[in-house]
Amino acid sequence: MQQAPASGPINVGRDIRAHTVNTGYVEQNTRLMLNVIVTSLDHLGAVLARPDVAVRLSADGRREIASGTQDALELSDNLLRAWHLLPQAVDASLEIRRRAYAAWLVTQQPIAPPQEIAARQQYVPLAGWMSLQDLSLMTLQFTAQRWVGDGPQRQLERISLADVTDAIDRYPAFVLLGPPGSGKSTVLRRLALDTARAVLVGQDTRLPFRVNLASYAWPHTHASSLDFLTQQWQEMGLPGDMVRQIRAGEVVLLADGLNEMPRLASASEQQQRVNAWQQCIETYFSDPHNHSRAVFASRDQADYAQPLGLPRVEIEPLCDEQIAAFLQEYVGAEATEALDTITRLDLLAHARNPY
Repeated sequence: MQQAPASGPINVGRDIRAHTVNTGYVEQNTRLMLNVIVTSLDHLGAVLARPDVAVRLSADGRREIASGTQDALELSDNLLRAWHLLPQAVDASLEIRRRAYAAWLVTQQPIAPPQEIAARQQYVPLAGWMSLQDLSLMTLQFTAQRWVGDGPQRQLERISLADVTDAIDRYPAFVLLGPPGSGKSTVLRRLALDTARAVLVGQDTRLPFRVNLASYAWPHTHASSLDFLTQQWQEMGLPGDMVRQIRAGEVVLLADGLNEMPRLASASEQQQRVNAWQQCIETYFSDPHNHSRAVFASRDQADYAQPLGLPRVEIEPLCDEQIAAFLQEYVGAEATEALDTITRLDLLAHARNPY
C-alpha cells in the first residue's frame, strides 16, 4: 500500500488537517503540509495514467485507488478533505488549486445517484448523431457543416458518432438530446470525470464545471445567465475567476436539465431567457479556436421547444451489441441468461433505453 510520502517528518495520513486550508489561506506554518498535498497529487496522476483505474475499498475497509493488482494509493479521509478545501486557498497557486479540485472529483466514491455510479463504474458508450439543423448562432464560425440532397430533401448533413462524448472535440457548444433515461446525465458525468482525469495526468488543462439548470430562477433570483454560472462556480468551490478561465480555454461547462428550467409566466419571458442564454453562449463559447466548451443536456424534440441555435447531438437507442455490453457491466456472469430471457419475452425494444 502506497501513501503519498511526507516532506520531512510529516505523514500524509496523520498530519494533513482539513482546517489548515479551511480559512481560505495556507498559513506559513502549513507550507510543509501543502507540499505533502502537492506530492499526493503527483502520485494520483501517476496512478490514473494506468489502465482500468478504479476507486475501491481495501481489505481492511480503507478507500484506495488502484489499477489491477498494482500497488494502490491510499485515500485517507483527511487527504480527500484537503483536496476538497484546497481550491479555495487563495494564496496557493491556481495550478495546484485546479489539480486539487480535479482530484476531488475523480476520487469521490458516490453512493447515489445511479447516474454518478454508472458514469464511473459501468459506462457503456452511447452512439448518436450530430445535426446542425438548428444553427442560428455562430453559423459562420463552423466549417464542418455540409448541405446534402436537392430540393425539399436538401438538409444539413448528419454526422454519425460512435460515442456521443466525441462531440465535445468538434464544436465549442452543443445540445445533447435524448428521451428520459437515455443516458444524458450519465454522459455529462462521464465527461466531467474524463476531463478531470486528463487534468491530473497532464493531458489537458480544462476543468469540468457541472451545473443543473433546474435551479436557474430567472429573472427573480439570477439577473443573468452569467450571474447564475458565477454563483454556481463559487458555491461549488471551483478555484479562480470563472470568466478569465473560460476566455483562456480552460473550462468545460456541463449544463444538465435544459428542459427543467422553471416555466415563466409568458412566452415573451421564456424567449427573453432563451435570448439571454444565446448571448452568453455567443460571448463565451462561440470561438472554435478557444478550447473551452459548453454542453447543454435536454429531453428530445417535445421538450426542446426553444432551441439555443446550437448543433444537436441526439442519443440513439441501444443496439443489440450495446444491450449485451450493458448487461455484462451490470449483471456480469448472468448477462447471457438475462439477454436470452429479454429476447424470449419479446422485451428487446424496451431494453434499448438504458433506464
